[in-house]
Amino acid sequence: MHVEIRKIQITGGSSFMVTLPKEWASSNGLKKNDPVRLEPQDDGSLIIYAGEVPEREQEVKIIKAHSNTALLYRQMVGAYIAGHKEILITSDDPVLHGTVTEMASKFTQTAIGLEIHEEDEKHILKKDLMDHSEMRPEKSIERMRVLVGNMITDAYRFASSGNMAALASMDRRDTEVDRIHWLVSRQVDIYLRDRALCKTMNVTPYEVARSLGVSRIIERVGDHVVVVSKNLIRLENEHKGEEVGNHFEKLRENVAKSFRKIEVDLDTASSTSLIASSSRRIAEYCVDIAEQAINAAME
Repeated sequence: MHVEIRKIQITGGSSFMVTLPKEWASSNGLKKNDPVRLEPQDDGSLIIYAGEVPEREQEVKIIKAHSNTALLYRQMVGAYIAGHKEILITSDDPVLHGTVTEMASKFTQTAIGLEIHEEDEKHILKKDLMDHSEMRPEKSIERMRVLVGNMITDAYRFASSGNMAALASMDRRDTEVDRIHWLVSRQVDIYLRDRALCKTMNVTPYEVARSLGVSRIIERVGDHVVVVSKNLIRLENEHKGEEVGNHFEKLRENVAKSFRKIEVDLDTASSTSLIASSSRRIAEYCVDIAEQAINAAME
């Protein structure tokens, strides 16, 4: 792509005018009287888009409230991740149910950058107030990395420190990790739909898409730390007054015994292990597919 230098002309004595490259106009199907969109940038540059405001920016995503609040919450997550600037919660009922308004408020507190713009008895309108050019995905991922790294340290240090408060806080800390993961998912969607934004931020679509994969892995690690922490709490509650470290030692001994049994019947043990591992992964992939299906339905 070559750079063209064009001189500014003045028409009518006060209006500045510059012509567009014919090749660019033709490749975008522009003809006389067609609109173009101009967006001034903070660095003094000007981005020109063929056509009017993209449909996604014009659209208000409407979600009909229903009795299944868990599904309603997941729909709001999907609409947020899909990059919608505005999300409208409404209902066929004359008045929104109290559980709906409570769920909408809970989600707004969780979703970074989203705020309730309008609310009455019949509808709730949420708007995205974040400037996504100021919050790059890699910054979000770095924050996730730090948060989950601290969770891992606190969880596995429990055997020697006995810090129950640190274990009990894992759910809350993992919620913060989830919030940032949703933000990264949303940013990736927005960046991939707006290639001009990618260029402005000096990143490639591939780099943006890769951010989502890394974010998901870190988010899953956080989930596993929560599982470890909950089971450590259960272990401590079941064996009060005893050193948790002793139970880890017993666990180690049981693993060693299991390993010795594997030596006796390696084929059976190996098959059982593969079946259990694959079943677990299948369940996790089913969750992934279900989440992607809901996200797609919100587009």
